[in-house]
Amino acid sequence: MVPVVEALPLDFPFCYRPSMTSPSDKRVLRVFADYGASTPLWGAGLIEDLDALGLSLGLQQTLRETAEVFNDSVVPELGWKSEQRRHEYMRLLDESVKGLTAELGSRCTIIKE
Repeated sequence: MVPVVEALPLDFPFCYRPSMTSPSDKRVLRVFADYGASTPLWGAGLIEDLDALGLSLGLQQTLRETAEVFNDSVVPELGWKSEQRRHEYMRLLDESVKGLTAELGSRCTIIKE
């Protein structure tokens, strides 16, 4: 069964579905890398447009770097190339979450996965 997505106002800046809202009705953005993705920022199963969210250039760069480190450091089906690379990815992921919380925390719930 395909979930029904209600129509959103034209000025609504985020892609989400009702099941992706937090108890406070803030929009939910999930932060995790997926192999081949250009950014680790997701909303309702789709990669978020960093420009459309109004993120600072520095945070956009950190998010892209996080994805690059993941893509360069993981062998699909096998795992991390080294523990050092895994630690670098986790450091960047934490930095990304802190930046997202600072820039969007009043409008969104940020979930690190």
